[in-house]
Amino acid sequence: MNIARPVLFAIAALGLIGAAPVRVADPMKMLNYLVGRWNCSSSVGGTTTTYAADYTYALGGKWIRTINSSKRYQSEDMMAYANHRWMVVDMEPTGLMSVLDATDTGAAHIAMRTAYPRPGLTVTFDRLTKKKYTLKFGGTLGGKPAHWVDTCTKA
Repeated sequence: MNIARPVLFAIAALGLIGAAPVRVADPMKMLNYLVGRWNCSSSVGGTTTTYAADYTYALGGKWIRTINSSKRYQSEDMMAYANHRWMVVDMEPTGLMSVLDATDTGAAHIAMRTAYPRPGLTVTFDRLTKKKYTLKFGGTLGGKPAHWVDTCTKA
């Protein structure tokens, strides 16, 4: 009888039992670099507008609040992570809102889609560096194709 296999199995099992559990980093803490002011430009159909995005933690650090403001407009977003999913609630000054969600793809690339009020828009967040990210929007709005890119740089 070859006892090498059972001995190797026992050694491996003991190694697993004694190993420290792998800790998964808190995705919300991984977004610390976002806190502060960002200067953003949005390019839509050849037109570029600028706005500021101010990020803060909210509700005990379980959410990140973003106030997006320009000379003529302001909106607010709330972002959270739970059960291996990202969720963003986008609130507009008109009283309208959208809810976007995404499966966990990491904190540097988050591909979201609208879940409410109706599907049809995708938003992809890509962290390029600690001081630069993009938001790429695509899909259908009002029955027409819609695509635009926002580029944001840390102030």
